[in-house]
Amino acid sequence: MTTQRRGVVSVGYEGRDVDQFTDELARYGVTMLVDVRQRASSRNRGFNKTALAAALHRAGIGYRHLPSLGNPRENRAGFGPGTTADELDNARRTYAQVLDTDDARHALAELRDLAAGQIIGVLCVERDEAHCHRAVLLDRLCSAQLAEVTRIRH
Repeated sequence: MTTQRRGVVSVGYEGRDVDQFTDELARYGVTMLVDVRQRASSRNRGFNKTALAAALHRAGIGYRHLPSLGNPRENRAGFGPGTTADELDNARRTYAQVLDTDDARHALAELRDLAAGQIIGVLCVERDEAHCHRAVLLDRLCSAQLAEVTRIRH
């Protein structure tokens, strides 16, 4: 019996070029990248939605954008480097409220379904998950009785 690999890789593209990034995803065995930025645009070359999807396609990796899992602009500063523990906790609580909306619950269900049969990457800008809304998102995903999904930290 063959065991299908599945799981979640938490990834940020900060400080990388798109080729390094796609190579790293391939090394982890990622077959689908789920973009959880509210707006899939970037000043970093190759990381806007269209260019990133094309680069991933060339690497044999699928792309899905779930903007309802994005962190609202007004809450982003609370995750940044140099924030106090209280500011970070407040930003995490604020983002957790976003995950309680109907749109986010539907997107979480889709994320769960995608992760059930393959290795997916969950993408945002910040390289360090501790300073990104991905940490809250993946905590929620793992706490929703998804023991079959292995969380792999990048």
